[in-house]
Amino acid sequence: MITSTAALLEEELGGLLDADQRQYVHTILRGADRLAVMAGDLLDLARLESGHLAIQPAPTNLAAIIGHAVEGAAAQTAGKNLTVTVDTPAQLDLYADGSRLQQVADNLVSNAVKYTPAGGAITITAAISDQ
Repeated sequence: MITSTAALLEEELGGLLDADQRQYVHTILRGADRLAVMAGDLLDLARLESGHLAIQPAPTNLAAIIGHAVEGAAAQTAGKNLTVTVDTPAQLDLYADGSRLQQVADNLVSNAVKYTPAGGAITITAAISDQ
């Protein structure tokens, strides 16, 4: 409800809003998205504890998942003036549940942003190991 109302406000009145008002609408949208992710995570935790969490493995590119997580946190990293370095090959093929891995990557990047001081640096490294 919050997301649809804010999106409608942005769509219908976007040209009439000043820069501060547009920023407020974007803040509402980001906050609503974060709440939806948190609610989904809580539901997944309840499913996991009850033994009803479905895992759907498929061919997955972990490098792309990491890239999406970093892109999703771009506004927060820019707001804290953080430097983010991603050191992965273009392809990191796995047979895994991509949506679950995306949740993990999003949470890890979010925590890195949250707990890195302003002006700091975050480095994300992933590679295939022979071990």
